[in-house]
Amino acid sequence: MDRRSFIRKAGVTGVGAAAAAA
Repeated sequence: MDRRSFIRKAGVTGVGAAAAAA
């Protein structure tokens, strides 16, 4: 899975996903 795809899919949790990915 691509992390970007996961963040995009998260949508609402984009901020949280971005922080986790970072």
